[in-house]
Amino acid sequence: MATVRPFKPVSLGISRQHYFSSCRPGLVCRALNGKRTDPSRNPRRKEVSSSFEFDVYATSDLHTDYPDNFEWVENLCGEKYQNDVLLVAGDISDDLRIIRKTLASLVSKFKHVAFVPGNHELWVRGAAKDATVRNENATNSMDKLAAVLDACDDLGVIIHPQKIGNLWVVPILSWHHKSFDTEPGIPDVPRASKLTISDYRCCKWAETGSEEPPLGSKSIATHLDSLNDDSWIQAAEGCDVITFSHFLPRQELLPEKRFLYYPNVAKAIGSVPLRKRLKRINPNIHVFGHSHFGWDSTLDDGVRYVQCPLCYPGERTARARSIALLSPLDRFAGQWGGQANGVKEAEWLPAVIYSSQDNSRTQVNGAATREGVKKDESDSELAESISSTQPNAASSGSMESPQSVNGRDSGDVGFSGRPRLPAWDDWLSGERDRQLGSLDVKSLHRGAMVNGARPVKGARPLNGVMHTWHAAWSDYYKTRKRDPSNKELASWVSERWRQKTMRRNEKKRRKEQKRTVEKNGKLK
Repeated sequence: MATVRPFKPVSLGISRQHYFSSCRPGLVCRALNGKRTDPSRNPRRKEVSSSFEFDVYATSDLHTDYPDNFEWVENLCGEKYQNDVLLVAGDISDDLRIIRKTLASLVSKFKHVAFVPGNHELWVRGAAKDATVRNENATNSMDKLAAVLDACDDLGVIIHPQKIGNLWVVPILSWHHKSFDTEPGIPDVPRASKLTISDYRCCKWAETGSEEPPLGSKSIATHLDSLNDDSWIQAAEGCDVITFSHFLPRQELLPEKRFLYYPNVAKAIGSVPLRKRLKRINPNIHVFGHSHFGWDSTLDDGVRYVQCPLCYPGERTARARSIALLSPLDRFAGQWGGQANGVKEAEWLPAVIYSSQDNSRTQVNGAATREGVKKDESDSELAESISSTQPNAASSGSMESPQSVNGRDSGDVGFSGRPRLPAWDDWLSGERDRQLGSLDVKSLHRGAMVNGARPVKGARPLNGVMHTWHAAWSDYYKTRKRDPSNKELASWVSERWRQKTMRRNEKKRRKEQKRTVEKNGKLK
């Protein structure tokens, strides 16, 4: 009987030496015995100039396997973003053909595109013939990672820390593990296994002949984190820093388990090594993905955390409110981008999160513009322009309630949930008026941080300008304390589990009935 060796992570193949030596210095340092070469050797890399002003846009979870999502990418304006940067926080596809096609489209529309792989990119699945094409002969997830990074390099996509002007854009490789989840579990919920977590079925980590690591092992997360490059950190002193990863660095960025259709998804959502890395870097903004919730909040570490997912087409229809983002002006004006056409087109994406300089660029109704409101326009004039867009009671009635979508409970196709917010009309008449009374309208138009965040000791100083957004779940936790000890399932979650239990019991009953009939037939 063959001896199965203990788990050893697959290394980044020596056959990729030229690629990694010219493109990924952080990986070279570890994968090739510390050998480091000049990254400028890569002739395909775009020149990065510091003489232009730019906006940084973000999105994640494009899932362009779906035709509607790929159509959304293709329909992005080819001229609007020619001076700007796009961050894509993982999950384009597990098919390398689609990854190349999607990134090529994005590269044609933005001056710079930066990408970090998510969990889908590392899947190795499919029938033998299809898998060869889909995975470009990769037989394990580390080979697949190398192939994805190679595809990015071919297209000139940023996949390593890069300075653009006075801003460092930093992709961070990461992976999830079970021990990330430190909050109490929900009773009687199926455990995280190959039946409930797709990554456990679709990824392969060990060398041939070696034993696969335990499901949800931290060893994978630690190994992938070790591949990141730290050599740039000292050079970033005095600069703005935006990091981005696919997975979550903190559990506070996910709704409580009682709000999730599958509460144990928290065991396959985030990374402790990622959190520790962010603590060392101390970025201004961190962009993440994976959980499929719109998010924009500043936590106690002074870092602003943003998620701008495109998600699956069905999710945008079923639970638009937990995905969509509202600009400050949209929020105070009571406008909602989640109406029928807005949902399909994801009008809030890509979301602008940062501008290189505080100039005439402004954020109006969620879109960055170079014309916008002039600097010398008075606060009173701006306040009047906002007030003129406030809806009356009749007009606001056409909007969706935060507690329903299309007249029924909203829910997530996978991760899901919706916050129990006050009635929309009550919120408009109360919260909006209260906040407008003390609003710095000029700062709002310029996209400054006006969402109640407080300066935190030790936070990195900001040179550029942040553009803030409002999302249902992150706004929910700005006014409510997180209570993971509460294990009472939300109504929409308990109803779903009730229906699943009924279906399971009915299936069991029919199986027993069939068995009884067969037994009686044999007796006769």
